[in-house]
Amino acid sequence: MRRQGVAAVLVIASVCGASAAWGQAQGNSPAAGSGPGPAYEVVSIKPTRAGTASASVQTLPDGYRSLNMPLTNLIVSAWAVGPWMEFSGLPEWARSDAYDIEAKVDDATAEAWKKMPPDAVWKQQQAMMRALLAERCGFAAHWETKEGPVYDLVIAKGGVKMKEAAPGEASGMTGSGGAKGQHLSAHAATVADVMGFAGDAGRKIIDRTGLGGKKFDFALDWTPDAMQSAEDPGVSIFTALEEQLGLKLAPARGPVETLVIDHMERPTAN
Repeated sequence: MRRQGVAAVLVIASVCGASAAWGQAQGNSPAAGSGPGPAYEVVSIKPTRAGTASASVQTLPDGYRSLNMPLTNLIVSAWAVGPWMEFSGLPEWARSDAYDIEAKVDDATAEAWKKMPPDAVWKQQQAMMRALLAERCGFAAHWETKEGPVYDLVIAKGGVKMKEAAPGEASGMTGSGGAKGQHLSAHAATVADVMGFAGDAGRKIIDRTGLGGKKFDFALDWTPDAMQSAEDPGVSIFTALEEQLGLKLAPARGPVETLVIDHMERPTAN
């Protein structure tokens, strides 16, 4: 549960990156066998020292750092695997064994990133993560789509509670996370953007609101499952969507993406 909580904080802290990942996961993900692309200049992967208690994940100005996390976390980031998706064929050690990973780009790439939109940088980082997994773990995979449990996002009884954005308003989202929950503030955001931050529901979400590309201003506060406790359950994503935005998640059946792992080995030594 601790590691899941760290991942949740990473998602909300990297708002543009998470939104880009959502878009890819909805059907635009690169093929799992995609060819050569950009790569990190320096990569260090080593098993976490026994007894290490803390864990963290960071996207850096010149790369990526993950401490005391299983390689599933890197796969999730690299392939935009949402919580509603499943793995097939993943070795058990990839879920259980913790690693420290530090990956850095060259100075020229780091300088170029300063002039790029955050979502464009994140897409490059994802491509580099995929290259890293292929080189160090012999990672190969492909997507399969099957019918499974999903949620339909519909307008709740009482109607939409989000304020429609003014024409020409600049789009933007900011987020923050703490020990008790997550906060998202959005301007000129679409329902697709909302769906990108409803991953705590645990299933793929399909837009059935009929709102299309309409843009809204809203704030959303919720407590991810990993941060809930019996003493302080907080506000679930289901309650937050309905009470704060006027949207509801309805159980349904629909297409569910599965990342099928064809091959994966323990990472090679540095």
